[in-house]
Amino acid sequence: MTVDEYFLLEPTKNSFQFKKRWWTSIQTGLDGTEQRSSLITWPRRSITAKYFAKTYDELNYLKRILFKSLHLTWGIPFWQDKTTLISQASSGLKILNVGSTLYRNFEVGSLCILFQSITSFEVGEIDSFTETQITLVTNLSSTWPVGTKVYPLLKSRIEPQQEIDLLDPARGGIAITSYEEFDEDIERHVPNIDDFDVYLGLPIFHFKPRHNQLKQILYHPYSHLSFLGKSYKFTHYDETILPLEGEYVIIGREMVNQCLDFFDYHKGRWGEFWLPTHQRDIVISEPFDSDDVTFTVEPIEYPTYWSGKKASHYVVFQWPDDTLICREIVGASGNTITIDSALGIASNSPNKIIVSFLLLGRFDMDEIEMKMNYSLIEMGFTTLRFLSLLQEPMPIEEEST
Repeated sequence: MTVDEYFLLEPTKNSFQFKKRWWTSIQTGLDGTEQRSSLITWPRRSITAKYFAKTYDELNYLKRILFKSLHLTWGIPFWQDKTTLISQASSGLKILNVGSTLYRNFEVGSLCILFQSITSFEVGEIDSFTETQITLVTNLSSTWPVGTKVYPLLKSRIEPQQEIDLLDPARGGIAITSYEEFDEDIERHVPNIDDFDVYLGLPIFHFKPRHNQLKQILYHPYSHLSFLGKSYKFTHYDETILPLEGEYVIIGREMVNQCLDFFDYHKGRWGEFWLPTHQRDIVISEPFDSDDVTFTVEPIEYPTYWSGKKASHYVVFQWPDDTLICREIVGASGNTITIDSALGIASNSPNKIIVSFLLLGRFDMDEIEMKMNYSLIEMGFTTLRFLSLLQEPMPIEEEST
């Protein structure tokens, strides 16, 4: 892997954004059903951050490396993925003992950097790694003490025009987005979604949005024809589509990785999964036993408005401890619903249980953006958009055979 220049000015604390992007081709039928194709095998990553040169030396460093190498290939640290040496890394050896490589962008065939400052660093290609050890392809040329920072590097390109906002003759800032230059020699991380519950062969996206930042959208295209007289309207859609958009606060490096893995597993807009609406679509009004299949509910005129529709065909029962149980509604009256099988759990406090419609859906976006304070990498912020589907669930394993 060849990199021409390294950009090692650390970003400002609250400016860091890590993105992954897929490309999906979607053919939509007149009735809203879809045929989707993923156009790439692995996502393209990018890093967006603001950098501030606080001294003359840093500003001069910023200008000279951009002047010389703006058009070349860059190595940019994944600043959110810091680990440190837990034992000295000696010159002439190729073993790095580190705190942890888990949930970080370390990959066999890619680069990592031992970093102390913009003038004191060493870059090596990763030959193999475990949770606490990285083995390089070649031996180190310098000795690095315990506590030295170790980052994976993104091989990338930047835009051909960059602007430095000068605060005074010795200080200035810049915002840069670095786009991954794809390298097929890297052994890519395979997304793992084993921690997500599965229903009818498809995973359930269980992350909860901030409720004051959740949008429920309704979309039903139709044509209305009128010409100097009687009008005529028609639609090819059997029901209204229910897009959702929400802001998610994800706590912990492991959970951030789970969210990114879920997005990668479904290749952005390509794959389908179950999505709770996270609303009280149905309110159970009386206690129930573990073997009950019929529940008394607050009247919502289910038989008139919701019965037989794909958006309301399935429901998920969500307990305060985040237990999820999914069921199909097979019957309803004015104030009852009947599900296909018992929950196996009784409740004397049904008001504590949220019963939401369970949508068959997909991401309505091919790029996910995780905003992070890279010095507080245990938290990520992202906005996600989803689209409900007007078709029956088809597990990925069946679709790909």
